[in-house]
Amino acid sequence: MSDRERLEEIKERWYSSHFVNNDDIDYLIQQAERVQEVENAALFTHNMQADRIKELEKEQLSTSKLNLLNRIDNLKNKVSSLEEGNKRHKRALKFYADEDNHIKDEWKPLNPKAKTMKMSQVDLDNGELARQALKGESE
Repeated sequence: MSDRERLEEIKERWYSSHFVNNDDIDYLIQQAERVQEVENAALFTHNMQADRIKELEKEQLSTSKLNLLNRIDNLKNKVSSLEEGNKRHKRALKFYADEDNHIKDEWKPLNPKAKTMKMSQVDLDNGELARQALKGESE
């Protein structure tokens, strides 16, 4: 007989005659004790799970903080790199914007047979400063 069937049998006897025997009382006490054990186990399991959830939430928060700190470091490095690029570009722009660098002077070539040429600093640079400034971006 299953536990459910036995319990139904005891209930029928009680409701019909208000009588239960000692075996039935022992059985009901055992069932109550089993229920208490199951409730204690469930409470213990619930508490263990709650503690584990708290641990996982702390770990997740720590991981999130670590990820955020790594992202901040990466952004700082990116900002630093952009600032360096801006400095290179600013130097190049200042050079090309300086009117004195566009004044054509006479230049004697190294070869004595060649003609004297009129060139500015910008002509002599031939865009090298700009290429160097841009090259730093691709590195």
